[in-house]
Amino acid sequence: MVRIFLIAIPFFACNSAVKEDNKKSEVVQTESIVSDTVKASKVDNTISDVNCCIDSILSQYDKSNLIFTQDVNCKIENNQIKIDGKNKQLISKKYVKDWINGIIPDSLKSYSINTGMNEYYFFSSQIKDATGFAVNFTSWFIFDRKNNETFTINSLSSNSKALFFDKSSNDMIFITFNFSEKFIHDKDFDNILYLSNIYKFNLKGERTKSDYQSNCKCK
Repeated sequence: MVRIFLIAIPFFACNSAVKEDNKKSEVVQTESIVSDTVKASKVDNTISDVNCCIDSILSQYDKSNLIFTQDVNCKIENNQIKIDGKNKQLISKKYVKDWINGIIPDSLKSYSINTGMNEYYFFSSQIKDATGFAVNFTSWFIFDRKNNETFTINSLSSNSKALFFDKSSNDMIFITFNFSEKFIHDKDFDNILYLSNIYKFNLKGERTKSDYQSNCKCK
């Protein structure tokens, strides 16, 4: 069993922006139909990554139509996220305080996508005091600047390739992964069943979720 301890300090640097949100961040539980079966091994409850699953899903898209994330700089200060860019942005503590309190700031990473029609900011971190299977999850916070929308979710993937904008549909897409109920019950580390979801955010900030089924070629 792995246990992580955090000593809080008032200021942290990271690699991301923002106007104050008008709507509360929504915490979403990962849920869907079993989609991906991959090989993995048990190492103190740490599961092999799902990068090959992401690559398998991306192969279904025309990559010439995709815009991927870029690293950005940010600061966490006084339970707010300040993005250090040409247009300095701020996410109010009203919307990110709970998320910040549940993460390990030293592991924070930040990204953005500018589509020309909208800007999206993405923050990821390990989960504070995680134990057991929870040590495998990354906590994500997404900010839709144009629509002042926020979205938080945990995923087995910490890879920013799981976030991209599809110019053919004008959708911001986020692929997430979770363990299936079968794996949680059976603990079969030689045949882990993953759940995967594709979240799509349109230009109006409306969100849809679909289940994805794929044979990930993980080795």
